[in-house]
Amino acid sequence: MAKDYAKYATYQKVRANRSRFWAVLGLVLVLFALALGLFFFKAHNKQQIAQQAEDKLKQKILEAPAPKPPEPKFDFYNILPQGNLTLSSPSPEAVSTMTEEASVSSSLKKPLDGLLSTTPEQVAIAEAKKQLDQEMSQISNEAYSLILGNFQDVSQAEQYQAQALLKGFPVQSKVVNVDGGVSYQLFMGPYTLAIASQQQKHLNAAGMQAALLKVKP
Repeated sequence: MAKDYAKYATYQKVRANRSRFWAVLGLVLVLFALALGLFFFKAHNKQQIAQQAEDKLKQKILEAPAPKPPEPKFDFYNILPQGNLTLSSPSPEAVSTMTEEASVSSSLKKPLDGLLSTTPEQVAIAEAKKQLDQEMSQISNEAYSLILGNFQDVSQAEQYQAQALLKGFPVQSKVVNVDGGVSYQLFMGPYTLAIASQQQKHLNAAGMQAALLKVKP
């Protein structure tokens, strides 16, 4: 009887130890599985964060504005035929009209205030005189030139001529003697008075002043 009880107690102790072992083993396996799952979860999150950062960087690169090409520089002398800017040599006709051209050059430098202060009567008289001159020029076949100005500096004359050519005006140039000095004159013509007056209006509309000069026969 005592032996059976001892065997039963030993069996119960072994059984309890086995149960404790399996419980500990199960707990260890559960903890290992949790640790392994946490590791993979963190690794997956890091990969997602890295992928998102890479996607944002690519998006910023794609959205970055492309560098603008340099703006082309505008040069009058590269787009105009060079033959139009060649200045001719002095002629006897230019020397003989020295005084008259000097007065035309000075009239071009007058301010516009005097033109704005004209009365309606003066405007009507001027229009009538202009119309009469046109009719007389058609009868007598008189020729007129449009003088755009006289320049002391050849570079200024070439630049002004280039601007006029770009606006469609056939401006020519020549060298004249004014007040004992050399000047570079820009002109258009010769025309009849009607055509010269029409060209003068076109020049004024384009912001360029010109004076009518009768060409001597």
